[in-house]
Amino acid sequence: MKLGLKLVFAIIVAAGLATGSAIAAGPDGAAANTIPPGTQITMQNWNQYKQFMPDGMVALFQGTYFWKMPPDVEIDVGPTIIHPLPKGYLNATEKYASQVKLVELPGGGLTISGYSAGIPFPNPGEPHRGWKILANMWYRYTPRLTVWTTENSGTDCYQDNYGNISSDHEIFVDRLLRHVTDPGAPMVDPAAGDRAESRYGMVIDPEQKKYTAFLSIYYEDLTRLPGSFGFSPARRQVIQSSPASRCQPSAGADFTADDYRYGFGGNIPTFSADFLGTRKILALLDYQARLPPSRRITSCR
Repeated sequence: MKLGLKLVFAIIVAAGLATGSAIAAGPDGAAANTIPPGTQITMQNWNQYKQFMPDGMVALFQGTYFWKMPPDVEIDVGPTIIHPLPKGYLNATEKYASQVKLVELPGGGLTISGYSAGIPFPNPGEPHRGWKILANMWYRYTPRLTVWTTENSGTDCYQDNYGNISSDHEIFVDRLLRHVTDPGAPMVDPAAGDRAESRYGMVIDPEQKKYTAFLSIYYEDLTRLPGSFGFSPARRQVIQSSPASRCQPSAGADFTADDYRYGFGGNIPTFSADFLGTRKILALLDYQARLPPSRRITSCR
């Protein structure tokens, strides 16, 4: 059976953060053009739209690396849809943003003080404008509780150096313990202690990996590295990983600890970020898997 790759993307405006590459933008810092809804991007015409693509997408189209776009890829550009931020999150921004202060650390890194909830820097400016945007991304709106159940599990596929492909189904429970802005919930969980977030996951199949579990704990003090714990069902033992092993590949994949937390789990005081400008960029929005549970992939070949 042949599977074609067809995705629906929308244009959004994003701030550019980087330490090296430049952004193609107009004189005012914003891209001058856009892509009309209904446009189809394929291997034959992708090059004329690459100014709207993130670097990773460009590399996939170029075919520079092992992972690349299939020859029949099709990206359908849809309309831009704006999802307003929750009212409680915006109210917290208005109430508390003036209390947030940037703190320069002795080693050259940055952190913040006085943060309660909402966007820490709603109008980021110099100095350290890029890092303030990075802090805004770290403290983006997150529900108090996010649960992936057995009926709505996540699927991870892996390919090793020999070309063998396998997949795991996993359940997740992500809990925000501080900076909560959802109605009816306290801003700080009474049991939070020095913790800000907890993220738990467990493999439910294949059978040989079943009950393998992991737990990440992020602390209120940004300068403290997150805690990482794993449960091995074969050993019936909980193993604590070194907080400093941020570059260690995870679960046999090329993911590291910095890649989690829905895209970025890095310890932001150890990162620098430069503001390059703003531009319109393609983003995958409102994606929904259309396969029913009975047709989920349980193995990849």
